Amino acid sequence: MSKRKCCGGPTISGDQYRADETVLDDLTLIKGTAGVNATAGGLKFYASTADSTLHVVNEAGVDSIVGGGGAGDCFSTATSGIANKIARYDGTGNKTVKDSLVFIDDAGNLTSNALNSDTTLGVVGDTTLGGPVGMPKITTPTNAGLGSLKLYASSVLGGLSVIDELGTNRPISLSAATTGVANRLSRYTGGDNKTVTDSGVVLDDANNISGVYNITVSNNINVSGSVKMTGGGDTSIILPTAATSPTTGLAAGMLYYDTLSKLLRFYDGTQWKELTGFKSLITRFPPAALTETLTTWVPTASSWIVAPDLRPHKAFDYLHLEVDAATYGFTSGSGTYVNTTGYPVAPPETTPISAVSIEGEWLQLECPAGTTYELTEYKISSRSGTAFASSPEIFTVAGSNDASTWTLIDSRSGLTWTASETKTFSVGVQPQYRYFRIVLEKCKTINNGNCGMTEWTLLGRKN
Repeated sequence: MSKRKCCGGPTISGDQYRADETVLDDLTLIKGTAGVNATAGGLKFYASTADSTLHVVNEAGVDSIVGGGGAGDCFSTATSGIANKIARYDGTGNKTVKDSLVFIDDAGNLTSNALNSDTTLGVVGDTTLGGPVGMPKITTPTNAGLGSLKLYASSVLGGLSVIDELGTNRPISLSAATTGVANRLSRYTGGDNKTVTDSGVVLDDANNISGVYNITVSNNINVSGSVKMTGGGDTSIILPTAATSPTTGLAAGMLYYDTLSKLLRFYDGTQWKELTGFKSLITRFPPAALTETLTTWVPTASSWIVAPDLRPHKAFDYLHLEVDAATYGFTSGSGTYVNTTGYPVAPPETTPISAVSIEGEWLQLECPAGTTYELTEYKISSRSGTAFASSPEIFTVAGSNDASTWTLIDSRSGLTWTASETKTFSVGVQPQYRYFRIVLEKCKTINNGNCGMTEWTLLGRKN
């Protein structure tokens, strides 16, 4: 077959056939329709009046746009293609095919710098992202397809959201923690209420919850087992309070504190009942060491030695275990007791207790106004060295609410003491009193004619 070179640019307006190769600098085709099929083994090119593009017709009459698909080689402006790159139309005439930066390998993996979609991007399998995914904000997204979820940036919720096939929108929370701590529960931060972060609450594999400091519940807590609290003296359960018994949402075992009756009430399944017989905790009083200038708690005595370390408040300074008890504590005035007998010097100090006049110097504690205690136990600590001889051998403890009428609480006799010894005395159920007095009826037979102690420690229940 011969080849001919045409230097000019011929114009073809009808069917022309050549059996040899012709090299043309350019070729002008007049627009027309498909016309007849190409000859056997040949192709017919023509400029289509329908879409102003170059068409080709084969011998079977199949009409195709040149560059519009089909089998065979595709030629482009690139001198050579790069393996796996996708060919694309250029951005100028939109007709010339050229190289792109998007790869599709033989396994069907797509590699691209960015991926933008005007509609829905559907992913069937796993997707690995090597960089960020940009999403435009959407106010009203369309539902996801059947059995799928659609991710979008919500302009209403202000973050990443997901919508299902039913149109249910849910925000997706982001975690601020770089790594989680095993068994810890996650929580929303208190800032934007969208970011999930670590919490101090631990839920282990046995369903035990720990690390909780305070639990605030607006409704009921139902516990099928026991409740165990640990953590020292500050651990407590604060019950709900009310002035009237609840009438709705009742369940057997409900408990609350009635602010009017000052009692606990519980619901037995049919009615509310009061829990009686509860008493306050036994505590030491005064709760803190007394000083000479303290005015809320008032210690006094019928007499005392003027020396700074032997006045009434020293019996309540709680120092008998910390300092030398020989020179600290309370002591009655000098010469108030007979050294040879240990009884008070005549005429003695007297206190009417339950219609009986009790003789002896006394030590007294006055509680703050409006405060009373039920005395349940008291302790007396002796002084050290030879000073322990001034400890009381016989004494009476009484209570009063007016410092005038005294009621017997306890009376002891025949006591013996050693140096720096503490004795504990328990008493039965007692009324509440504001004033407490101990009358020292007899002491040991030596030590300068006085009677006293290092500490008088009172314990009881506050009103």
